[in-house]
Amino acid sequence: MNCESWGGEQGVEVTAVYDYNSSGTFSVWGVDGVGNDFCCVVNDPANDYEDMYIDVIRITTYTHVDTISLTHAASGSDLAQIPGNPLEVFVKGDDSGDIITGSNTDHPSYTESLFGESGNDTIDGGDGDDFLYGGVGVDTISGGGGDDYLEGDPTPYGTVSPDVLRGGTGNDTIVGNGEDDLISGGAGDDDIWGGPGEDTICGDLGADEIHGEQDDDTLYGGLGSPDKVYGGADTDACDGETVTSCDSTLSSRPGDCPAP
Repeated sequence: MNCESWGGEQGVEVTAVYDYNSSGTFSVWGVDGVGNDFCCVVNDPANDYEDMYIDVIRITTYTHVDTISLTHAASGSDLAQIPGNPLEVFVKGDDSGDIITGSNTDHPSYTESLFGESGNDTIDGGDGDDFLYGGVGVDTISGGGGDDYLEGDPTPYGTVSPDVLRGGTGNDTIVGNGEDDLISGGAGDDDIWGGPGEDTICGDLGADEIHGEQDDDTLYGGLGSPDKVYGGADTDACDGETVTSCDSTLSSRPGDCPAP
């Protein structure tokens, strides 16, 4: 592991960039130490400060499947002691297919951005408000708790592979990519956009707004209400309290929708 870091006095943000070049598990967690900030499982020997903010974890290997977990040692009380100084964690995988799991930290001053890159990735945001991006590849993305943003591929309208996207319990924004995606909003009032491709979208619980967009989509509002369902330009099958631009009506939840 190659480390670059810049130390500072107590109360001054410390920036760290980690280049991870081998297989295995890499963890980042919070401790209730001096400064009550975030620590890395591997400390830089050139840095005199054990407590450091982790700004970027960059995976550079192209030969291993990486497992990355962000966990929190306590209940989140130490994060509450960082007034006016939000903590952001960015995790970026590589092209080999990564398993990236966010922390169970739910705090307004803490956000996670998890990027899968080009492999077939499995990404779980955990609790809290997360930004989750699959990248190119057949990805499975779960928001978990909190109000999350999920996107199969952050390039404009995606590229080549279908994704499975699950929103979780919060009020999520979910964006598919350019292929045939399977999307479940889960609980909460979700805003879901299928993008190009023949998508299957289930809003499930909550008052959801679903946009099929291009191609022949299957759009199911779910058990919550009121659901607003917009089919788009092609031949779409829909269910919802308010249905616009749809060609046929669904009577039950599609069997291939991912579990909420």
